[in-house]
Amino acid sequence: MAIEFENLTKVYQTGLRRKTVAALTNFSLFVEEGEVFGFLGLNGAGKSTAIKILLGLINPTSGRATIFGQPGSDPAARHRIGFLPENPYLYEHLNPNELISFAAGVAGKNRREVISRGRELLERLSLTEVMTQPVRLFSKGMTQKMGFIMAIIHDPDVIILDEPMNGLDPLGRRIVADIITELQARSKTVFFSSHILNDVNRLCRRVAIIHRGSLHYLGRVDELYDGAFRYRIRLKGPVSGLTGFSAPLMGNMEFPELLCPQEELIPTIEQINNAKFVILSIEPEREELEDVFIRIVTEGQNEPIS
Repeated sequence: MAIEFENLTKVYQTGLRRKTVAALTNFSLFVEEGEVFGFLGLNGAGKSTAIKILLGLINPTSGRATIFGQPGSDPAARHRIGFLPENPYLYEHLNPNELISFAAGVAGKNRREVISRGRELLERLSLTEVMTQPVRLFSKGMTQKMGFIMAIIHDPDVIILDEPMNGLDPLGRRIVADIITELQARSKTVFFSSHILNDVNRLCRRVAIIHRGSLHYLGRVDELYDGAFRYRIRLKGPVSGLTGFSAPLMGNMEFPELLCPQEELIPTIEQINNAKFVILSIEPEREELEDVFIRIVTEGQNEPIS
């Protein structure tokens, strides 16, 4: 395994009364070498805590996290890691050229190759025009791109990205996604958290969903969709006559639509008939990944994985 979390628990003490708060509880998962793995959860779910423990930046209360069987604090493991934090911090007085030169000096690899790779990434991410501009003058998106470059410039075996698409425009997101795909083709392991679920759907074969410090789903992205169907019901009639429906209302005033979960289809049809509406069509469609994710973390129907 490239990455492994084993029975990880992290408890903090907060406030004057030293109240205990569990950021992680018996959290376990593994990531295979050469895999692009998505790590999903709401804000405060425990994603960043798990990543910090994996990197050896904080210690767990119990359990362990390893990279190729070694703790993230081990120099041998850190030599193989690239990391982009959620809010990347760069030396603000340096420019991209100087940052690349600095990275080449500390990477422990061929300096010329690191600099060449850095220049190539600057060009791909449209940063060549600001190569001599101090980072403190960068926009959020430009800083994010530079942080991403610094995470992969030394060609690490494991790349850990905390919200890598944060602040990027659609073109920037596409380029970063393409680079991640290329890294996977070279058998690199990419472990990343993201709130942009379209990117997760595109890049990942497997994902984990964490909620309130516990693992609620671990498996293939396509298996998340098993049974995750809803029905789009198109109607004819004034929308003002549609009251009391639990299904979301869409469409226009004259031809409204209802998005109905599979288990509510029959009751909804009966409700439509009682309201004297004409059903023009009923079409099944797969839910979006965002809908499945929200249901898992809010409905409480999925118990934590033990």
